[in-house]
Amino acid sequence: MWRDKIREGYHQFSATVEAVEHSIVHWFEGDRSTPLDLNEFTVPVIIKSKNRTITCLNASYRDFFLHCDELPLGKSSDAIVDESSIDLSRQSDALLQQGFLKIQFEYFTTGRNGIRYLVRANKTSLANFSYEPFWILLIAVPTRLDAEDFDLKYDIAKQFLIYKQLEATQKRICILSALGETTRAIAQQLGVSTKTVEKYRQRILDELGLDRTVEIVRLLVRFEERGLLRDFSKVD
Repeated sequence: MWRDKIREGYHQFSATVEAVEHSIVHWFEGDRSTPLDLNEFTVPVIIKSKNRTITCLNASYRDFFLHCDELPLGKSSDAIVDESSIDLSRQSDALLQQGFLKIQFEYFTTGRNGIRYLVRANKTSLANFSYEPFWILLIAVPTRLDAEDFDLKYDIAKQFLIYKQLEATQKRICILSALGETTRAIAQQLGVSTKTVEKYRQRILDELGLDRTVEIVRLLVRFEERGLLRDFSKVD
């Protein structure tokens, strides 16, 4: 089920972030006699200094993000970030330097292999350790996109605003569709014809920029995971 698959992806992401952060805390609390080794992690990990220069990264980061074999240690992170992501990189770093402890976001990018990916990223402030070379931790978990997902570049905030403006009946159809109810069952609950439900649903898809009913499930789960929508499975 789409709902379970999406939830599983977020749970795996959270577990990965926790494991990397735990390893770094363990290193800080030790004697630091050996350099921090990030290569035990299979996802891209990078650490920046207080002035945003790169001080540590693992092979996974190099293999996925860098389009050259030269290690960018000591260089500004802007030098290796894709142009489309520079503003996001700068703004998220600035928030951490202003006192934020953790930031998570998603974006689309093309990997070194030329394949499109959805990247779930976590940035954690290491400022509390008062060690300027290790100030910002970035953990990225890329998910390869299938061909049918290439156009999935919607703005969640914008879509949620559109969703909020839907009529009550339209929202009800969204929720019932996401819960797996058939068109006939939805029509019976709303006291309308199946054709009316189909017209409503098509209008919903058009307004939200979706192509298929199954994408409503994915969208509502994304709303819920971001705290924009309460558990829609419990909505009466």
